[in-house]
Amino acid sequence: MKNTILLYSPPPVLDKPSTRAPLALLAIAGPLTAAGYRVIILPRDPASHAAVFQALSGDILCYGVSVMTGPQIKIALASTRAFKENCGAPVVWGGWHPTIFPEQVARQPEIDFAVAGRGEDAFLALVKCLSGKMSYRGIEGLVFAADGRMINNGIARGKDINQYPPLDYSLLEMDDYIFADEIAPRTINYVSSRGCPKNCPSCAQSLVSGGAWRAYAPARLVTEAIALRDNFGIDGLLFDDANFFVDGDRARDFAAGLINRQAALRWGMPTARLEDAIGFNDPFWDLLRNSGLQSIFVGLEPRCGAISRSQTDAYGEFRPDVAGLAAALSRHAITLKLSVLVGFPPSGLYKWTFEEEVRAAMELIDTAREAGTTVAPSVSLYLPFPHAPLYDLALKSGLKPPISLDEWGGWDPGSKDMPWVPAGARDMIADLNSSIVGK
Repeated sequence: MKNTILLYSPPPVLDKPSTRAPLALLAIAGPLTAAGYRVIILPRDPASHAAVFQALSGDILCYGVSVMTGPQIKIALASTRAFKENCGAPVVWGGWHPTIFPEQVARQPEIDFAVAGRGEDAFLALVKCLSGKMSYRGIEGLVFAADGRMINNGIARGKDINQYPPLDYSLLEMDDYIFADEIAPRTINYVSSRGCPKNCPSCAQSLVSGGAWRAYAPARLVTEAIALRDNFGIDGLLFDDANFFVDGDRARDFAAGLINRQAALRWGMPTARLEDAIGFNDPFWDLLRNSGLQSIFVGLEPRCGAISRSQTDAYGEFRPDVAGLAAALSRHAITLKLSVLVGFPPSGLYKWTFEEEVRAAMELIDTAREAGTTVAPSVSLYLPFPHAPLYDLALKSGLKPPISLDEWGGWDPGSKDMPWVPAGARDMIADLNSSIVGK
């Protein structure tokens, strides 16, 4: 009986391989290995994939690919097509793009199934059905074509993530994913929660997670962090959560656990929403700093959460809170990574121009820098992400998105796709960020 499952997560671009460990694949692999299946995670560069497909073709049960919207699709399609040339087993795509456009993915000739939403349970159920020749028609989150029509079983939400096994990092060539950065000499990315309860205009998290936020318990966080230290010499964790600071008590207990167990780890870049971060006091930040916290990340956009309702000043109402947070973090030597978005579609939402929006963003950055000495700001161009709350507004404002899956793989939106953004906007923002760094 075939027992091998191949998994792949392509890099965004091949000439600059990502150092981010494919944690989504490890999350999916856990239930599979616990059920007795052999899991192989393929290297990021697809050049070697064909040889693997040929060597293992007689034992491959299926091929699972995790894909985000954008350039990853192009690389994933190349590997998928190579697989189909060498093996007749089913191909399953999951991740952000299949969750947002499941039927588009499932219609692709080389792809047999799309999994929308959380994949741990849905993919395991599908694999069991494939190995046992049972019906998979009712699996939550599974989307596929059958009998000339599309079967769409909705989005899989999953369960409490504490019920899933720890990630098995031995499935990876760990030296490919450990990197030196400002956090520590041997840093690895880490995700401690899924989803986000917010509904920010530019983000599609609410579609994927259904507004739910599921997080590892603090004790599990501490145990896994120490295991990474002991097993792989990790001394830094870069948090990739969509929203780490939803529960301040969890963050506090995690920090206390690191201190109590003398973990000697540094950690950084946990994401916070501004309205949450301003609610934490000095003892909170002091504890987190003593546990090894180096930085937090705060992204801002006009009308973010319940803070801004102005139609004439993009970021004016944010300034007092940003100043207060910058000052608080400076007192504890914690870096505030502040990212301010510009270039939002204007139709009926606000009355400022792109130039006024950029000016307001720079004034906000100046306010933060005047208030604190540990602010590392940047300006970013809004990306019209499909199914985010602002996406329909972007379409009404003239957005020209791709249509086919292949086209999405080459999508790199600029002023030709977003006509409300002036030509040269990217160069302007690059120059702004260079000037910010130089100050």
